[in-house]
Amino acid sequence: MTPPGFKDDDGFSPWSGAGSSSGIDGDGGKFRRFASRLFENPDNPLGWSVKLFTVSRIAVRLHLLTILFVGFQLVRPILRAEQGFVFAALAMGSLLVIVLLHEFGHCFACRWIGGEADRIVMLPFGGLALIHPPHTWLGHFVSTAGGPMVNIAILPLTCAGLALVGLGEFILFNPLQPGDTLNLILADLGSSSSGSMMTMSLVGLWYFHFINIVILCFNLLVPSYPLDGGRIVQSLLWRRMGYTRATEIAVTVGYVGAFLMILLGITAESTLLAVIGGFCLWACWTERRRIRGEEELVAGVSGVGGAVDLESADTDRWTERAEAKREAAEHAEQAELDRILAKIADSGMESLSKTEKRTLESATKRRRKQ
Repeated sequence: MTPPGFKDDDGFSPWSGAGSSSGIDGDGGKFRRFASRLFENPDNPLGWSVKLFTVSRIAVRLHLLTILFVGFQLVRPILRAEQGFVFAALAMGSLLVIVLLHEFGHCFACRWIGGEADRIVMLPFGGLALIHPPHTWLGHFVSTAGGPMVNIAILPLTCAGLALVGLGEFILFNPLQPGDTLNLILADLGSSSSGSMMTMSLVGLWYFHFINIVILCFNLLVPSYPLDGGRIVQSLLWRRMGYTRATEIAVTVGYVGAFLMILLGITAESTLLAVIGGFCLWACWTERRRIRGEEELVAGVSGVGGAVDLESADTDRWTERAEAKREAAEHAEQAELDRILAKIADSGMESLSKTEKRTLESATKRRRKQ
């Protein structure tokens, strides 16, 4: 899942610490500063998340609800006196890895098309890549398609792996009854596996395959916000009928998809599926409110100063943001080069680190081409 344009023009988002007040004195101020470092936005519980690591300037954060969800899934087998803790751990580990790779796909695709991407938030039911693609149908389409493309790239690898270890018959399965397939795998491994560690490794491979397919199909086949299917529908319609009209239609289709998901969750007795459907319903409602708010804003401005092309205005704002980012990068690079040259003047070329030498060589090659 990916919400393009999630931040506003000042860089604020519900996940940011803009709402914290670290200047308050006393014990309350100390607690707020500690909470700001831990949760990033202590004033907004919906945005509580913990930073895990950063890859290629993309910060990966784990939402507090995700920690609780994973913990509950791991503890539930113990509370029920079942022997399923290891299986739950394999499933949760596979889910987090697959979702993370999926969201990185969105981020790198967005950057490839010329957009910005700097954060991923892991949620209980998936992930959110906070990205700013170019405000064009192609920019949104490529950024959205980047996630499913990662799942498609993984699919032949897991299929080949299962075939090589003798589990090729389990490549296809009933996604609504994964437990039945798991029981068949365990029965099959019970007579051929040489030990529990080998069994767990093979089960882990199948879980990885199973969850990858579920996430791929879920995002592509459900045309509802904020899932990729809904955003792909919107971007393809955008090409033919414009941004606003395309979003209105995509939201309407999303309502239908969300209701069907809730109905399927109730029928299949899947609480998680019904909850995700409810979340999609809320996301569609929020998206409709946003697009109609933009329409009212344009209508108000048009009544005062003439017609306004909202799409052109958004594109101009994107161009200005991209230009400002490019200029900031050039200034940062020049400052780093000045520092490196000053270090050479003081201590000689041999004082440079490998990173500083690579920076100097890259800048020299780039300027020669210019």
